Order: sequence, then structure tokens, then C-alpha cells
Amino acid sequence: MKYSRSTHRLIVNRKSYTAIEHPGEPWEKGFYDIEIADDPHRGGIPYLDKAPKAKVWFHIGHEHQPGKDEGKYIHTGSATLGCITLTEHRRWDEVYRILIRARLGDSKSIGILEVID
Repeated sequence: MKYSRSTHRLIVNRKSYTAIEHPGEPWEKGFYDIEIADDPHRGGIPYLDKAPKAKVWFHIGHEHQPGKDEGKYIHTGSATLGCITLTEHRRWDEVYRILIRARLGDSKSIGILEVID
């Protein structure tokens, strides 16, 4: 998975989605682990009519990695506090279906996010 800071596009399996990041907290270029989905997030409730899986968010990074922000996720929504937020709500379930099935084999990661330009 890639996120382009310059075009605000999230690329998953060669499909492109419109996404945003917080303008005051741009992501640093680099590679980040994507974790298995954790508990349901209340922030997804307003989008359930467009994306039945909107309460499912995927954490970026691992808590044991020093210096990494512990509160960043990939999710759907209209605003962000530092996450990569897919603004095409009706397409969130497409991304969800790809991520929910993925595994890297370490019992906590599902893939890698590369932040570019």
C-alpha cells in the first residue's frame, strides 16, 4: 500500500483512493507496518450508512517502536487528526476487504504502508 502526500492518493492493489492527512502533521516519507484491525472505533459511526465497515480502523506502527506516533490509523471519514483518512466513504469496504484478509505472519501485521512524495 502507498500513500502519496502530493496527490492525496492511497494506492491499494493498483487501485487509487482519495485520502487526506492532517495538514499540520504531514506524514514522513518512509515505511510503516499496518496492524491487524483492533477494537471498533466510534469515529466511524457517522459513515455506517455509506460503509458498513466504517468502525473498523487499521493501526499504523507498533507500540514497541520508539518514536512512532501510537495514534495513527487508516480509516474512512471526512476529517483527520493525523491519520490517513479515506474520504471516498462508499469505497472504504473495498479497502477493508483487502486489509482484513492480509497477514504478514508475525501475528500482528497485515502489510506495509509506504509514504511517498
